[in-house]
Amino acid sequence: PAERFFEAFAPDRDAALERARDSADASVVEALDSGLVYVFPDGSSHSRNSSIAFATDRAGVEALSALPLRDEPRVVRVEKADGAVLEPTDAGGEWVLPTLEIGAVVELVWDQRLDAAAPGAVPPQHTWRFASFERAFPTSRWAVFVPDGLASGRVKALQFEGDYRAIPWEGGTVHLYESSLPRQVPEPAMPAYPRVLPIVAFGDDEGREDDWRGYRAFVAVESHLPADIARETDAFVAEVRARQGEPDDAGFARALYEAVDARARQFEGDSSAASVWQTQRGWPLVLYGALLAREGVPFEWAVLETGVSPELLRSPGTIFEGDYALNGVVLRLDPPDGVERGDPVWVLPGQAPGTPFGELPNRAAGARVFVLEGADGVREEVLPRRYLDERWDADITLEYEVGPDGAARVRGRFQNAGPEGVMALGQVRQATAQQRDAFALSQAAPLA
Repeated sequence: PAERFFEAFAPDRDAALERARDSADASVVEALDSGLVYVFPDGSSHSRNSSIAFATDRAGVEALSALPLRDEPRVVRVEKADGAVLEPTDAGGEWVLPTLEIGAVVELVWDQRLDAAAPGAVPPQHTWRFASFERAFPTSRWAVFVPDGLASGRVKALQFEGDYRAIPWEGGTVHLYESSLPRQVPEPAMPAYPRVLPIVAFGDDEGREDDWRGYRAFVAVESHLPADIARETDAFVAEVRARQGEPDDAGFARALYEAVDARARQFEGDSSAASVWQTQRGWPLVLYGALLAREGVPFEWAVLETGVSPELLRSPGTIFEGDYALNGVVLRLDPPDGVERGDPVWVLPGQAPGTPFGELPNRAAGARVFVLEGADGVREEVLPRRYLDERWDADITLEYEVGPDGAARVRGRFQNAGPEGVMALGQVRQATAQQRDAFALSQAAPLA
């Protein structure tokens, strides 16, 4: 049935080439960019992809001179302007195209097969981009056949403004998308491409119930303190309280954080509360949570999705829920009484020794967090952004000296008082002289 589908919805190769030659506006023009996906009732799939491209200048020739090998190649050829057809060479992982000339047409057709997921799981995802920042796409088309009664799977379009048709066909529906777009112009600090470029995908949201159960089990196991260690930690906490007098929960949480932070000599290795207490090495977040729990201070465990602000996320963004791998546990404390802005206090793992209580890396502002509520509840929050308006933690001073012969010398000083700077300082203190020199050069290179 897949071959019948591929034949019925095959692209018009000649029409695509004619349209592309009338609208060439980039070094490489993707005259035809076609994808056909046949999804079987069990969620497995068979795809056929077609690509026809040509170069309009020498830069385009260079870009097309070598192409990656595909899963199941069916057609790989170069058609010269005089009609001669040349075969590329398989050079260990890529096709090397022979004597490519401006205007020569490079044609690729290849298949891909994806097995069905486990019963009840989301089917393998297919994604199609209808534009790029490198090439024009005068004819981009994607068709996916979805059988009736498929247990899981749906088609989702983002920023798509071309032609769309839903076509009943042989016990299912063909979703056909077609568009014609020039090369897109990138902008500074733009979001990841799924929030900018037109995209259509087949897949489904992935449930994270197993993830939540796993994280709950992780903090329960890692927080456990054997009786002999618990007696030591109780004495440690009593000393913290004695030094602080009678602080409220918020004041005690801060004091305990600073005491735990000071006790850990090196932030690397294990995260087990018992291990971190005994060795004074490792990531002390879970130990901190275990001590709060023993003292009855209310807090919640949460799970970071990426730990990066959506505006800074350079990897592909979420198309379906559950696309991202999760990024570990964090700790959430309710806002202290009287705090005007009302933001909760977040304590993240991976910070350097000496990181102030509740400080967050700038890059994490607005990152999504899933708070674990009770035995099985989850609610979504984001890390606060408002503190960015109050922070000016980077200072750069550059001095230029220009000699009589025109040669110049630049001396600079870069200071970062924020969490990133504290983390870098902790790393530098533990580094060798050679490592410190390499670190300084890496920090200075962008300013050169």
